[in-house]
Order: sequence, then structure tokens, then C-alpha cells
Amino acid sequence: MISQSVLEGYNGTIMAYGQTGTGKTFTLGKIGDEDAADRGIMVRAMEQILADASFDQDTVSVSYLQVPDYSWLFP
Repeated sequence: MISQSVLEGYNGTIMAYGQTGTGKTFTLGKIGDEDAADRGIMVRAMEQILADASFDQDTVSVSYLQVPDYSWLFP
């Protein structure tokens, strides 16, 4: 699992690719405020990493990049 590898010192990447409207953002980043079972992959991974990290010894750095497809604007 990515989060376990991150805790062991490796870099981790979660990536989604696909057609517009297929649920990538929902699947990856849904917060799931009302029901924890609705949380996305990134949220679950960060919960596990932050719960298991030792802030006396570990450094956690997070980047998020979303590249939308605007090619339809520039035919």
C-alpha cells in the first residue's frame, strides 16, 4: 500500500487519468464529512499517514496538482 511505503521513507504518488465526468476527483478527493466510508483514496491515505507519523522524527510534505483539459478552448 502506498501509505505504508511512505511511512517507510519512500515517495508515494496517487494518480488518476480518464475521460471528463467519470468520477476521478470524486474517487480521489471526496472528504466524506457525513460518512467516513465515502472518503476518497487521497483522504484515506493522508489519514493513515498522519495517524502513524511521528512528528518528532518524521517530516510530511504534500503536493496536489490537478491538470484540467482545456484543449477545447484552443482548437
